[in-house]
Amino acid sequence: ARLQEQSTYVRYDGLFCFHESRFVLSMTTTQTLDAEDLDRRVATVLASPGMTAEKLGILETAFSPLYAHLRRYQWSEAGFALADDAEAFAEPRVR
Repeated sequence: ARLQEQSTYVRYDGLFCFHESRFVLSMTTTQTLDAEDLDRRVATVLASPGMTAEKLGILETAFSPLYAHLRRYQWSEAGFALADDAEAFAEPRVR
């Protein structure tokens, strides 16, 4: 995972690999985050059972991101393929 701070924003990008599934998470927040703790907390959520949108909802509650995008890739005979993805935007929404 990669944590990058720019001005008042923190961008977090991570690839999480599990048996027969992979998750790619991109998140932008204003919180100060500890990279190791963040990796562990995110991995715990992603390893739990549930749909991608539910997992993103848990991450949204935990980290209050301004923007988050979670993609799940599932193993098939042809290799890993995009299974589903979900996005979240903070309130209030930019117009």
